[in-house]
Amino acid sequence: MKVLSSVAIATFLLGGVVCSQAQLYSKLVTHSPNRGLESVLSGSRLSEIASQLKDPKVDGVPLLTEALRQCGFAIWTDDRKKLMDPLDGMNLNLAITDTEIQGYLQMYRRGDRILLSDLAAMFEPIYRELGGTKSVLEHLTSLYQGSMFSTKAELRNLSQFLFDMGTTHDEAKDAPIILESKLDPVQALILTRIVSEELRVLLKKTRKSAVLQASIRPIPAQDGPPGWAGDAFAGGITGLVSELIEKVAGKEVSEGVGKANALMSIAKFIMTYNFLKGEVKVEEPGQPLIRTKDKSAGEKRTVVAKFYIDGTAATDWIKANRAYFNTIGFDPDVPKSEPMKGVEVEWDIKQSTKHASKQLIQAVTGTGALNKQKTNDKGESRVTFEGKPQTQTINPRTAMPVEKEVPMEISPQVKSVEMQQDLVDAVMGAIGLKDGPSGLVGPIMEMLYRAKWTCPAPFTLKVRDWIDGEVIGQFTADVNGEGRYYSRDASYVARINRKLVFTDYGMASLGGFDIPQIDPNLLKNLPETQRKQMEEGMKQAMAMSKKRTFMAEKPGSVLYTVSDSLFQDVDTSDCEQSRNKSQSSWTVSYSGEAGSPGVDTFRFTVDADLEKKIAKVSVIAVGKGRYVRVALSKDVKPANTETSVTLLDRITVQKSGKSDEFEIPLKETPLRDQQGSNFYGAATFPFKFGPENKFSGSIIMSYSVTRKNPPKK
Repeated sequence: MKVLSSVAIATFLLGGVVCSQAQLYSKLVTHSPNRGLESVLSGSRLSEIASQLKDPKVDGVPLLTEALRQCGFAIWTDDRKKLMDPLDGMNLNLAITDTEIQGYLQMYRRGDRILLSDLAAMFEPIYRELGGTKSVLEHLTSLYQGSMFSTKAELRNLSQFLFDMGTTHDEAKDAPIILESKLDPVQALILTRIVSEELRVLLKKTRKSAVLQASIRPIPAQDGPPGWAGDAFAGGITGLVSELIEKVAGKEVSEGVGKANALMSIAKFIMTYNFLKGEVKVEEPGQPLIRTKDKSAGEKRTVVAKFYIDGTAATDWIKANRAYFNTIGFDPDVPKSEPMKGVEVEWDIKQSTKHASKQLIQAVTGTGALNKQKTNDKGESRVTFEGKPQTQTINPRTAMPVEKEVPMEISPQVKSVEMQQDLVDAVMGAIGLKDGPSGLVGPIMEMLYRAKWTCPAPFTLKVRDWIDGEVIGQFTADVNGEGRYYSRDASYVARINRKLVFTDYGMASLGGFDIPQIDPNLLKNLPETQRKQMEEGMKQAMAMSKKRTFMAEKPGSVLYTVSDSLFQDVDTSDCEQSRNKSQSSWTVSYSGEAGSPGVDTFRFTVDADLEKKIAKVSVIAVGKGRYVRVALSKDVKPANTETSVTLLDRITVQKSGKSDEFEIPLKETPLRDQQGSNFYGAATFPFKFGPENKFSGSIIMSYSVTRKNPPKK
């Protein structure tokens, strides 16, 4: 029996093309059917967890714990007791503590953010001191981009979960992650843990840190600090270690162990921002603020934002982490609740900056710059708003009230280094953690200054506005889909994420007229031919009276966002000498008035059949945006161009009828406190998308048309 050589085996498996043993091994590892299936299943679960974490009604701790274990993290306590290993087959040899999971989840749910560039800047000085020549930002970019199709399932899951978390943000540019992206606390925790541990591994190799380690830290050096890395961690996930390993051998780094322990502690100290609380309320007479129907200013409301340190929550946290602080040389005091006095505050009002006609409120004269308000001795920042004058006077006879909302975020100002230091000092001082080992406090404070963590207090001001019209229409479409496919020659991760909202559209109403009653005796006296014609005409008129067509006539406001992405790794030759590996994204962010100048086109029509209880909704949405392709292999050309994206681009909707027409059930209810009807309905439509339509998604549509009967003259 003839024994085949390894080259012959490779030739047989790969279709007659001779490959090296290393190339063959890479293919077999990368495209193993079992590994592919596991990755698809775990990836789907990670997306599900990311979508559920934001819901305050859901217990997020076990969900986030599961996701982190899926990404290869072990779960420890702060006094170095292992609670859970990574899930089977996943292991980064890194740990995250149970208290960190709880703390960062709370920060995520209140909406904290940090710019990707600021997170990288937090580590930059230590990285440079170790001899780094690129930037931490480059290494982070290679981590979340390059790991999407890694041969290691835990790295694929890690990259995918970072992406999935970005899709839960309101900002379209946060998924996929780009330089302008803001990270949420969960994403920041993951990246902080990886980068800080890699740098710390390198710092431990320096001569000076070895000496300092023995003199400051009471635990044996070989055991490592509590609650961080697994014993086998050697770095290399981001590429930092491979770049710097030659440069740190025997190199003396000033305050080496102080920086090493600061890196170990930075994720813990970022959590101290969790105790900076913000509360917002409206003074009497309360909500809503009511606009006028003319060009005069509307009612006034004073909004009060109060910022303080929650000493009770901090005390509980310190008790839970006492072993940790003792280990690193801290003996924290019992914190107290106190207001944040004299801190600069930014009021970010989430209303259109491009279209003055869509603005609902304005600060009263003399308020000053909204991004430079300051808290008083009670920690309060107070701003009085008034209803903005209408751009056109609304006819009181046909005016219809519409309830609107103005979201806002009030945040301690962190744009200047001085203000950031004030915030850090205030938080740390109030919690009783300002003083500690000299080799540790300085680096921690420096990193916190550069982090520029944003801790907003969200609030929604309700506004009663008016619209001139007897028929008002609303429409919403959420288009979402995701898929993953792994094979020997091609791997894809794709996502569709689009949202279209029409608000307060003035609609023209056709049909629905009353049928005049005809005396039956008159019909009996008509000749048979005329009688049949009259009866047929009345039948058609009766049918038409049961149908109504509502067409968008007076432009309302439109919100249209697109955040689509496609990661692909396609082997264009049998031995991986040529690859198409790239990250593509399609983004649109439009908020304004339909019918505004430009290429953006938005309109919708509702054909209502009251007898069949069906509405045929036609919708057109064309938004101008941007297409970006990031090359992850040398055979791909990058791209960054303007593009237009329609609501149904690159998807195949599974339904009958016209491409832009959707049949949705119709319900009708009378209006409260006035004559008229409200027609509304919702439905879900499945679709396919992606390469060869391999992936699935769904469109959730809803509409409502409010028809007011005008008062009789």
